[in-house]
Amino acid sequence: MSLIENKKVENVNNYLNEEIKIIILGAGPTALGALNRIFKLKKENLINENINVCVIEQEEEIGGLARSVIDVNGFCWDLGVHVMGISKYKNFVEAMEECVTEWEIIPRCAMAEMSHVIIENKKEEEENLNKINYYIPYPVQNSIPYFPKNLKLKCLEELNFKEEKEEENNLLTTKITEKEENFDSFSLSLFGETLQKIFVRPYNEKVWTVPISQMGTSWLQGRVPLIDLSQLKRRCSLSHQKLLIEDEKRQTAFRYPANCKGIGEMWKRFSERFPSKIFNFGQKVVEINSKTKNIFCLDKNGNKKKFNYNLLISTIPLTELEKMIGINNLSKPLKHSTVILVGIGLFGGKNDFVKKLSWAYYPRKEILFYRCTIISNFSSELIPKCSSSSSSSSDLIENKNNNQFWSILCEIGQSSDKELPLEKEQKNKIFDKIILDLISVGIINKKENICSKWIKCLPFGYPIPTKERDFVLKECHKYLEKLQIYSRGRFGGWKYELSNQDVCFQIGIELIDKIFLNIPETLYV
Repeated sequence: MSLIENKKVENVNNYLNEEIKIIILGAGPTALGALNRIFKLKKENLINENINVCVIEQEEEIGGLARSVIDVNGFCWDLGVHVMGISKYKNFVEAMEECVTEWEIIPRCAMAEMSHVIIENKKEEEENLNKINYYIPYPVQNSIPYFPKNLKLKCLEELNFKEEKEEENNLLTTKITEKEENFDSFSLSLFGETLQKIFVRPYNEKVWTVPISQMGTSWLQGRVPLIDLSQLKRRCSLSHQKLLIEDEKRQTAFRYPANCKGIGEMWKRFSERFPSKIFNFGQKVVEINSKTKNIFCLDKNGNKKKFNYNLLISTIPLTELEKMIGINNLSKPLKHSTVILVGIGLFGGKNDFVKKLSWAYYPRKEILFYRCTIISNFSSELIPKCSSSSSSSSDLIENKNNNQFWSILCEIGQSSDKELPLEKEQKNKIFDKIILDLISVGIINKKENICSKWIKCLPFGYPIPTKERDFVLKECHKYLEKLQIYSRGRFGGWKYELSNQDVCFQIGIELIDKIFLNIPETLYV
């Protein structure tokens, strides 16, 4: 069904009869959502059939940050954790169901490693050899009942104090007040000093790479679940075993495309509905002349190519877009992190805990990664299918039984001010540290099980929701849209809270409706 069906469309822009050329920079979910909407409007005769659209993509394939990479040993790696929950965006659901007919249904098992608070003394650490006992279900605020007695009581005392002030029927509100001007003061008010100290601050500063006092609060609306204090108190009286049983009963599930080489293949299949001639891969944008409306690109051989446009939709990082246009001051205050992805492929040695685990969070500074994901638990398509005649796999994995392979994706946050580890020696140091850390937290048993190592540096990992972000974005878009340039997407829009695949896809759709049909956006506002 059309988004505008049963609605009277008024003040349709002149694009109904005007011949124009639209260029879309990038080929990720936002770009594909916009592209899909353009073709749908053309089919419904709501815009000119002769409107030309062209996609320019730096990489050699579709997907953007939702791409997947297959390493030399046949392990498949997504560029982050991209899973599918229940989406409220009908356009996205219908589009994905058309290109993926079978889905893996995976029980969601998210944990947090909290050995720094669960181990109460050195003797206990020496006696307790089972590192799995240091994990508790995520979110951590709902797992206070798993804490040692004294810590548990302290957290409850702080939450009780908040309840007495609010009197909200045992549901602690997550409403952001004016006095909570940053993430630091907000999390302190919501969770209390102890919970903030042992998890909220260290984990988030590890991910975002900046002090949480520099982060705003607008991105938190609707993202922090309410704490049911009465249930929390009841659960604090349960034994460890009863807590585990109760949590298992409440377990939810997520979906992952079956028979797909990673989430990237899903987007490749989706893109096949469009004419291949509109895609220009391997083209790095180096300059945009907003006056003449020309875009200059370089291919991998250094050859220059010029594109002209009437209307430009960009999903590349906003800061990079403005540099290409020749303006640097508007988006300068925006901050981002870089992310280093490390994939470890293994054969055998998978313990029972890991067989059920989806991903785990690590707040401790001693552990290099902030999250590790047992990505092979999502689909058997993500591990090698080898035979004795295989020429693409190394000798290490030839002739081995496919069902014993498994894989771990680790994510490391790094400040964008630091240089990315591009040299072989630097990468080897990261591999060594990652492997030692995975052993120390009980995910892998020994180095001998490792048969593949992969690393990918993402210069743009997370757009950081700093306190000044929203004001800066407003000024940037005001300037760009006067030039008929629209910037959306994970980094095009610079809003982490609007970065999920389904949201990005819908943002692309809503942008086209805004441009062509004067329908206001509801998501990116």
